[in-house]
Amino acid sequence: MRVSAAAFASERDRDTTRLGDVIGRLVERVASGEDVVGGWYLTGQRFLSVCLIACSPHRLRPEIPCPAGAAT
Repeated sequence: MRVSAAAFASERDRDTTRLGDVIGRLVERVASGEDVVGGWYLTGQRFLSVCLIACSPHRLRPEIPCPAGAAT
């Protein structure tokens, strides 16, 4: 799903500078091994839910390997 800044219901969330900062922080958190969950109201009575799960090594559970690396 592709969402443009104009689709956010809140004027604050439509601010492209702020949106870029938020995305940058989320990317940093996942890269450091932290899961990220967020949600935003969009126009047209829609809701955007984002769940990013950090893969190996996870900051809190480093003993659990990334599923992509699991043998089948």
